[in-house]
Amino acid sequence: MDYLFYLLMFVFVYYVYYFFIIKRKGKLEKFKTSVEVKYLEGKYKIDLKKHNFESVVKKIALANSFIITVALFIVQYIDNLIMKIMVSFVVLIILQLSVYHILGKILKKEEKNV
Repeated sequence: MDYLFYLLMFVFVYYVYYFFIIKRKGKLEKFKTSVEVKYLEGKYKIDLKKHNFESVVKKIALANSFIITVALFIVQYIDNLIMKIMVSFVVLIILQLSVYHILGKILKKEEKNV
């Protein structure tokens, strides 16, 4: 039952990104200056002109949905509120760095194949 909840949470977070960022015309252009995009451009030297920007945003939305869902899954087993906050902070940082590293490598590989 827990896994179904987290699967639904993953889908929910992805669709929030999808409808409020990807499908809204003005928001997609503003997303080009977001922290996520700037991080991928700066750290992994991703050239967004070589990619379909909408597909990059979809991959970022999937990555963020995964990060939020896994962090919630891990933190649910902690009872103490203070410990829950500290662990969630550490887990979010580790997940963001690792997932965005993987995403950066994938985008760089796609860039070379184009």
